[in-house]
Amino acid sequence: MTNTTATGSSGRSGKGSDEFLLAALYVLFTAVAALSLYGGLPTALKAAYVPFVCIGGWLWLRRGGKRRQIASAYLKEYLLYILLMLVMTSVIYLAQRSEKALVVRGFEKLAFQSLTVAITVLAFFLFGKKAVDYTFYGFTVFFLTAIVFSLIRFGPADALSSVRTFILGFGEARGFMRSLELHDAVFAVGVFVLYYYLDGVRKNPVKFCLAVFFFLLGFKRIGVLGLLLALPLGALLRRYCRDLKRTGLVLGALGVLGGFVYIVWIRNGGFAALTARLGVNSMGRDELYRFIGDYYSLSPRFIGRGFEYITLLMRSAEHPYINMAGTGAIHNGYITVFLEFGFFGYFLWTGFWLIWHHAWTSRFGRTAMLAQLLVSVYLFVTYATDNTAFYFFTGLVGRLMPMAFAQKGRREEKKASDAEAAA
Repeated sequence: MTNTTATGSSGRSGKGSDEFLLAALYVLFTAVAALSLYGGLPTALKAAYVPFVCIGGWLWLRRGGKRRQIASAYLKEYLLYILLMLVMTSVIYLAQRSEKALVVRGFEKLAFQSLTVAITVLAFFLFGKKAVDYTFYGFTVFFLTAIVFSLIRFGPADALSSVRTFILGFGEARGFMRSLELHDAVFAVGVFVLYYYLDGVRKNPVKFCLAVFFFLLGFKRIGVLGLLLALPLGALLRRYCRDLKRTGLVLGALGVLGGFVYIVWIRNGGFAALTARLGVNSMGRDELYRFIGDYYSLSPRFIGRGFEYITLLMRSAEHPYINMAGTGAIHNGYITVFLEFGFFGYFLWTGFWLIWHHAWTSRFGRTAMLAQLLVSVYLFVTYATDNTAFYFFTGLVGRLMPMAFAQKGRREEKKASDAEAAA
């Protein structure tokens, strides 16, 4: 009896230590991969995730359980998205007889999208809800490392002056603070703010405050607007909405149509006129939108230029006022999707996330639905003036966060069914 108990205890201890080691490695891989976002460091650091994918894939073949069932369901859903992207991209490339450089670039970007799916699904499969915390720990290590790097680079005096300018100038970033404007990481941290809000601020006070701090450190105005819309909406829906699925579908349809109206408004000069009237510094976006208008039409016959067309165009294009190669993108997810995937491609892409995926998420319960809805609101607001539609880490965290509540939804369903059986 004693030997059996000791053996069982030893087995549990060994399994626990293995999981702790795997979690520690995942945190490390996340921190190293995120360093690819810091100025001057190679983007190839994202390859730090490859060992995790290999280890996770091997364990996927050896383990089962309810968590794998949820992970498998999400894997199929996200692979459907990748397939949609692949089909749209391939059709456009063939129809346009696109150059080899564009085709290669587009499929490379699709490979990165597939990598984010693999990381997301495997992280949830291995760690469950804790995957969000472990990912956040990796981002915390990254942000603290970035702060140290910037302090060494600019010095304490410049850092203090930069912080003062940042506070008094309502987000005017120079020097030290400018180096911490880590676009992809900052938008990803916005998703963590949503997660710890939904999971309970009182339950996660330190992590919530850290997420808010890192988010404000990068201070992306459109991200702030996204949170200011998503958080109050979450509070209202939690308290007053009974049919969250139907409400989400209505909001999703309005989002799809609203995005198209936004594109039409920009194309007809509305954005440039509004910023000029309000005296807002659009950071050259009005000029970018005017420039890119020559490359797409609002007609249903416009089939698109192909995935990553804008990236290659910006490298070769010239503009009298803007460093196109340095800018690299047009800072508008709606126009990017419309220009690259065409008229019908825009409606397929936005419809997948705002309508189809919301309805699909309903199988995992109310909280998972609410999480997906708020992430969609936040992200689709950021698409209005930024490139977040295909960001690596924003996409990773944005997919992972709702999955954490899927497990909770399954438990709630089981409790409800058990209660009905007992009655």
